Amino acid sequence: AFEGRARARIEAEEAARSEDWRKQRFFFKERVYCFAEFGLQHPSLAAAASGVCSGTRQQLKGSLLKENSFLGEGTRAGRTGLLRALSLPISELVDRTLCAEFQALSELCDLVDSAG
Repeated sequence: AFEGRARARIEAEEAARSEDWRKQRFFFKERVYCFAEFGLQHPSLAAAASGVCSGTRQQLKGSLLKENSFLGEGTRAGRTGLLRALSLPISELVDRTLCAEFQALSELCDLVDSAG
């Protein structure tokens, strides 16, 4: 169920990329994706004004797909700044804000903040 939805979303994302997009990639790297589904309830949540999720007065639900790396869209660290990236103990050179998981959690924080 969940795995099938995640695979379908990733396949759709990759299929939508043009050949020009692929040519602009000057090096090959493994793609790492983070697919998250969420359903949050709280009396203070207002309807979210985003195509990513549906909202009612008390529920915020939807799904997100993020890919590691900076793809030139928006901010990596999220608008709210609720999350802070820490350095990895094995290498301080890794920018954790580029991780798909960090980007997904940051966007979720932004959605919750926007919902009120």
